[in-house]
Amino acid sequence: MPHQSHLLSWFLSFRKNPPVRCFSSISPSWIAVLVALLLSNPQAYSQKGEWEWVSGNRTLPNNCGPSLGDCGRGGVYGHAGVTEPRSLPGGRSQAATWVDSKGRLWMFGGYGFDSTGRQGFLNDLWVYDPSTGEWTWMSGSNKAGQAAVYGKQGIPARSNTPGGGTGSTWTDPDGNHWLYDSPDLWEFNPATRQWTWIGNVLKCPANERQAARCPGDRAPAASWIDRYGNLWIFGGTGEDQVGAQGYLNDLWRYDVANKQWMMMAGSLRYEYIPSPVSINPNKGVYGTCGNPGVFNADYSPGSRIGSYSWSDAKGHLWLFGGMGFDCSAYDPDDTFGNLNDLWEFDPGTRRWAYMGGSPWSDENAVVESYGSMGAASAQNLPGQRNSGMSWTSGDGYLWLYGGAGDATGGSGYLNDLWVLNPVVREWEWVNGSDKSMSAFTATWGTKGVASPAGNPGPRTESSTWTDAQGNLWLFGGSGANVNGTGIVGMYNDLWRFTPQNPTTWPAATPTFSIAPGNYNTAQTLRIYDITPGSAIYYTTNGKAPTTRSPKYTGKFSVTDSETVNAIAAAPGYNTSATLTGAFNILKPQTIDWPRITGTYAVGTMLNLQATASSGLPVTFTSEFSDYHNVCSVSGNTVSFLYAGTCFLYANQGGNDIYQAAPGLVQSVTVAKSQ
Repeated sequence: MPHQSHLLSWFLSFRKNPPVRCFSSISPSWIAVLVALLLSNPQAYSQKGEWEWVSGNRTLPNNCGPSLGDCGRGGVYGHAGVTEPRSLPGGRSQAATWVDSKGRLWMFGGYGFDSTGRQGFLNDLWVYDPSTGEWTWMSGSNKAGQAAVYGKQGIPARSNTPGGGTGSTWTDPDGNHWLYDSPDLWEFNPATRQWTWIGNVLKCPANERQAARCPGDRAPAASWIDRYGNLWIFGGTGEDQVGAQGYLNDLWRYDVANKQWMMMAGSLRYEYIPSPVSINPNKGVYGTCGNPGVFNADYSPGSRIGSYSWSDAKGHLWLFGGMGFDCSAYDPDDTFGNLNDLWEFDPGTRRWAYMGGSPWSDENAVVESYGSMGAASAQNLPGQRNSGMSWTSGDGYLWLYGGAGDATGGSGYLNDLWVLNPVVREWEWVNGSDKSMSAFTATWGTKGVASPAGNPGPRTESSTWTDAQGNLWLFGGSGANVNGTGIVGMYNDLWRFTPQNPTTWPAATPTFSIAPGNYNTAQTLRIYDITPGSAIYYTTNGKAPTTRSPKYTGKFSVTDSETVNAIAAAPGYNTSATLTGAFNILKPQTIDWPRITGTYAVGTMLNLQATASSGLPVTFTSEFSDYHNVCSVSGNTVSFLYAGTCFLYANQGGNDIYQAAPGLVQSVTVAKSQ
């Protein structure tokens, strides 16, 4: 994927003049909608906490160059697979992350600095153990710019490795780590330290793309992993249905098990914005916001990049802000810019809902309201922004930090921490400044000591994790130099935000890989849970599971009719609700139907006799003709009506124990009466 730090320079040059803080050019109907959102009755809740500088360097080198991102510390690698006290990743942004069942933090690649201090795309894999406070270089190269070593598709090998880059990540129930680094899908086994190339999942020939069977190549798209381990992507810049380049707003799901893409929402084509290229050279799709809180097939976010994304306990996908096209659609010169609209997608209905925020970009009107720190309110709203960081905490709240965008009195890098209660749709400003920053102003404090005044400072494209205790972790990213020069570089510091007085919430309810129901053959069943560090316990005899029940360790076969119950337990969480599913593996059956011989005369009848091996009753039917019926069947009796060939069918449809039997057919010759 291309390096994204260009978004900040683009954003700063794009914002030639600060926008006027007024709504004189905005539709009155939209003003009414926004006022209604801001003045709805608030529900009080509060999320306080402290930042702690945990690891890494607090400064950039003194010999930084003048170019954007041309500054950062190289990594200290040591020996692969060996934990060494001095080991430390180099400064970087956009690295991919995982959390394993032991609570360790994994990080892959990104764009940054290697062991020699050279800048480029990285393919190194690191793990941080919070219990020891040490980093370990696990695999990959200590040099930037390495190409992928694919090996044989589907076969793990120690020599296999993805190329330098980043992507979407998740951990499966077996503890293996997955990486979608467009266009490739990889699997990493931490026990063997081996990568497996699964395939090029975004290889989409023109004929397949035009038939809407797969998405065109793109970056940087928003992404999610759902509760079933499927990958979702939205928007970005890239190829539309006919291969033209532009900003996109299509939403796709990749079914990892079946290796299939499906388009879920959005537009297959971008629209050409009707204005001179000298005014607005960007091409994309306008959003359709509609009524807040209403799911509708006609509503959709506009094309964008650099968005914030979360998934909630219901399995819904959330999207906030980014840089792209707003919902105004009437002023091409102002519609493209930073956004702070909030969207929710329901995978069950395949519909978007506009949930709040401004329907306009910051080129139309800057809309932000910090309120009082530590107090949630319906009137609060983060400013329009892109390329910041996001988390989902165990209590179901959605968090965002920083990025490049708008704050009180100006635009630039941001260091504000926000939390959203998705149930009441109220934002709370938790930490950081309500001003944008032109130079790095982190408040470091003492390493390893949390402080109410601590803050990582304004930055973009950091790597993030959420642990089982509900702590928010942040590594590196792009920011301005601490010495006040304003030179932008990439950091290698690790921070932890610990919410105060967190509520103990239940772990997420597990989910099955296949739906409960009737099946003709034995089924392979997987059980998933999205809670970090969770363990799943299950039964197959219909009894209620406890943490003393068998622990789920991987897929298993359902070969007979079973009722499977499962719960999830994780450190820092209460036990989840119980998942229940009845899986019926139906028994086969056959029909025994003696052969009908001879010729029958019109006007005669025949009693049909057949038996099913299940003992269930067999039903008989006859073939229908457009002109007349040679014969007709009532119950077990066939009446021969006209001369010709009578086709008779015997079927047994099955029940909750037996599957449908293979149908049988016989033909009988019917002659005129003598």
